[in-house]
Amino acid sequence: MVIILIYKTLALFDIIGRGWIKYPESVIIGLLTAISGGLTDVYLLFFGVLDFVKFLQDWILLKGIIVLLIFVLFFLGFQRLIKLFEKKKKVLEAEEIGRKVGAGS
Repeated sequence: MVIILIYKTLALFDIIGRGWIKYPESVIIGLLTAISGGLTDVYLLFFGVLDFVKFLQDWILLKGIIVLLIFVLFFLGFQRLIKLFEKKKKVLEAEEIGRKVGAGS
């Protein structure tokens, strides 16, 4: 899921590369995040936050499922946000093309 999010985010910006080059970039950034322990730290943070709920302290499996559900909801929300940005980018590009056509250049 993280690699897909990174790819979608890189696709919004033409900073590093174009086309197929974004796939290896996404994999490399995803692997660096995994190696650094960033995903594990976020998982443990949510896992620790759920310890405040009294009945979840004894249900480790249920806490894990809830944390995974939080990750999936975050992924879906972020993916929806990226789609909104992609739509806005296309509108801005179309407006720019329209201005260039209107200006005769």
